[in-house]
Amino acid sequence: VMENDTSGGEDNVVVGDSTTTTVQETIYHSWTWTFWFGETLVMTLFIANSFEKRSPALLALFTTISGIFALWLRGQFWRYATLLGFQGVIALLVVLAFPIMEMILEQIVEEKMKKVGEKIRAHDARLRELQRKRNVAAAAASLD
Repeated sequence: VMENDTSGGEDNVVVGDSTTTTVQETIYHSWTWTFWFGETLVMTLFIANSFEKRSPALLALFTTISGIFALWLRGQFWRYATLLGFQGVIALLVVLAFPIMEMILEQIVEEKMKKVGEKIRAHDARLRELQRKRNVAAAAASLD
C-alpha cells in the first residue's frame, strides 16, 4: 500500500510496519569553498604571471592576497566591477602622473647637470692656467 502525502513535499512509503520518508531537494549555493579555492588559484597564477621572479615567499604573499580578494568578491558581479573600476582609476592616475613626474625629474637633473658642468669647466680652467704657468716657468728656466 503506497500513500502520497503532498502537503510537505515528502513521499511516505508504507510497507508493512515501517515508514520511510525521503526528501529530494537540490540546493544550489551561490558561493562555496571550492569556488573560493578556484578563484584564489586563478588570481594567484594571474598575479604570479606578471612577475619575473617567483620565490616561494612571493607566491605565498600572492596566495594570501588572492585569498582575501576571493573572500571579498564571492563571485558577485558588482564586487568585480568595483575592483576593476578601482584598478582603472589607479591606471588613469599612473598614465597622468608618471609623465608629469618624469618632466619634473628631468628638469631637476638638467639643473644639477648644469651645476656639475660649471664646476668641471672651472676646474679645467684652473688646470689649464696651472699648466700654462708651469710651461712659462719651464721656458724661462731653459733660457737661463
